[in-house]
Amino acid sequence: MWSLPRRAGHAAARIPRSSSFDVISMPARFRDATARILRRARRPRAVDVRLADKLSFVLGVCGCSLTQWVFSDAPQRMWLLYSLAIGPLVALRLWMYLPSRMSLFLLDFCYLTQVLLLVHIHLLPCSRRLHYALFSLCTGPLALAVVAWRNSLVFHSIDKVTSIFIHLLPIATMHTLHWHPPSRCASSPSGWRAEHGLALSEWLGTPLAIYAAWQLAYVLIVDVSLAPALASNPEQQTSIRMLTAKPYNRIAIGTLRGCRRLRLFGPAEEYNADSWKTKCVFMGTQGLYTVVALLPTGLGIARSRVAHFALIAALLIIAVWNGAGYYFEVFSRRYEAELLRREERTLRELAEAAGEAAATAPDRGGCAPLAADWREPALGKGRATAGARGDFSRSESKAELLRLSDNLSALADVAGGVARAASGQIDAEPLISGTASAVDLAHATGGVLDASACLDGDAYDAGWRGACASVAGVALLLLSATSGIARGFTGVSAPRARLVSARRVASPSMSAVGDVAIVTGGSRGIGKAIALALGGAGCKVVVNYLSSAAPAEAVVAQIKASGGEAVAIQADVSKQEAVIELFKQASTAFGDTPISLLVNNGGITRDALAIRMKPQQWQDVIDCNLSGVWWCSQEAGKMMIRKRKGRIINIASVVGQIGNPGQANYAAAKGGVIAMTKTLAKEFGSRGVTVNAIAPGFIESEMTADLPGIQELLKSIPLGRFGKAEEIAGMVKFLGTDPAADYITGHVFNVDGGIAIGV
Repeated sequence: MWSLPRRAGHAAARIPRSSSFDVISMPARFRDATARILRRARRPRAVDVRLADKLSFVLGVCGCSLTQWVFSDAPQRMWLLYSLAIGPLVALRLWMYLPSRMSLFLLDFCYLTQVLLLVHIHLLPCSRRLHYALFSLCTGPLALAVVAWRNSLVFHSIDKVTSIFIHLLPIATMHTLHWHPPSRCASSPSGWRAEHGLALSEWLGTPLAIYAAWQLAYVLIVDVSLAPALASNPEQQTSIRMLTAKPYNRIAIGTLRGCRRLRLFGPAEEYNADSWKTKCVFMGTQGLYTVVALLPTGLGIARSRVAHFALIAALLIIAVWNGAGYYFEVFSRRYEAELLRREERTLRELAEAAGEAAATAPDRGGCAPLAADWREPALGKGRATAGARGDFSRSESKAELLRLSDNLSALADVAGGVARAASGQIDAEPLISGTASAVDLAHATGGVLDASACLDGDAYDAGWRGACASVAGVALLLLSATSGIARGFTGVSAPRARLVSARRVASPSMSAVGDVAIVTGGSRGIGKAIALALGGAGCKVVVNYLSSAAPAEAVVAQIKASGGEAVAIQADVSKQEAVIELFKQASTAFGDTPISLLVNNGGITRDALAIRMKPQQWQDVIDCNLSGVWWCSQEAGKMMIRKRKGRIINIASVVGQIGNPGQANYAAAKGGVIAMTKTLAKEFGSRGVTVNAIAPGFIESEMTADLPGIQELLKSIPLGRFGKAEEIAGMVKFLGTDPAADYITGHVFNVDGGIAIGV
């Protein structure tokens, strides 16, 4: 990491130093403030450990020590330790689950096992059937969960500590109950083993019956009783939602691959938490997982104390191994991010000090009126991230480090610009006159910082725009004062160096060959024609579909047969989560080839007269035809802005311009698409991304085949016929792939046979 004190100190050293004239009090004040801040920055610094981390560490170490002592020296009292510990552990889990909307996780099977173990300890201590059922469940599914869910022995995380204890304590408790039964029980497990063999119903039948009863109750509670509440609250987490949203669990990933090979899922089909097909697959997989996990008991582990102890030791080693990796992957990044945040704070203070100095500067060349504007530089504080809270995941910690590194680099470059401005090395006239551009800001930092690049991607917000402009403004005020010093001392204007080259970014021309194009609703009708046309033009086509898997695969086959590349991906574009996953899959479907073209074609109709239209008919059309276009355009815009290349084409409709009886919902959605197109064109244009819309008239398709009064419609069309899907595809091909369309954005192109003439 570059040295902040050395770099910022070098910037401060470039400021002219003199005490002969009052007119230079501003650079002197800035120099003094800089020295004061840097002295504090050079002090030895230690990262503060959060109180929650300390409490978690104490809980974990004390819990492990106490468990080890009871397990080895007083095994007949292990059941008492478990009874006292499990309540607070579950309460801590609930306390952590509630803010994250994960409280339904307490209905998972492992918590039922905890309840049954308490029943066995306190109510039915001599029940042979319950004893062996719990032995099988603890030794089987609960133990395998430590491996499958990568449970980690991490002392500095309450979540990890409680999770590992909830999974390992029951196993250790059953070990002591099995091999060191409490004296209060008249008959013991060892006596049962001597009397009888271990029946199949005891180690397999009863556990499976318990599992089946739990599975049925879970479905009735979560998937039936709570279904409406879950549908209206997509942020409420369940086990299946978590696994389908991000299938990092190895069993979930393996199941998905197996379903694709068995053709239960399409080649690119993903889990859908709201689909009963996905739910049945998960229930079947979990049932098979339970059966396999119960096998060790049947293979004799219940008769071998050494084997049972070796299993517990192996689970502990796995947890320690996972914890070691967690410390390096997560906590090191957390504390590195804390140091970076301190560096960032120091640079912000430097900029604010410059602003304070500039605010008190005398009037030089008309710059004093600007001082009030820069008294409090609008430095962007960035978005609130998980790192700011200290609650890191593996991905969030890496993202936080990248964000902080970018902020620090940009601020340091601007600090260098302040020094160059104070030395009179920059021409600030365009910025002083109020005509500042991104290139001018790049000049203000000596070409090191391209301010327009700072506005790309996730930094595309007013915060960073204000950061660059504010600190550049401070630089200009320093420059003005310094130039005034030179004029007052020598009577000659200070020379100003102009940077000759400008780092302007032009909109790259599109080239169809090799570009990735996403066509929503691409399995039939207009979407199919568009996909085939783009495939024929050399694009790598992503054919999106909702439920028509077979037609979508047929379109892909046609494109491949003609020598192109294509893939079909299922997604419901009316749902943001599905759209995010669609673009995630599309961005990797053809290697690292970026997505350069989006055609928002997917749409539905739910026609009815306005006074008879049901709320669901209205909402379905708005969700798919308007919100779907928005979700897709937003995701595409993020990717295309970073690459400074891309085209978005929205398939609107002439109905959105002239209206149509019985289609109030459809007309509203398409009219919204037209307005959205013009707005996005203005937002994305400076980043080399064009956004246009096509308003088809009545096109021969499955949607128009059901329209009433076809002959009357034909009479209203000057050309006297319905359009063809291939005609829409031709316009899409031109706007999406032809270099001649580079300078076209924000327009609506009617392909309607003249029906909207004069609109």
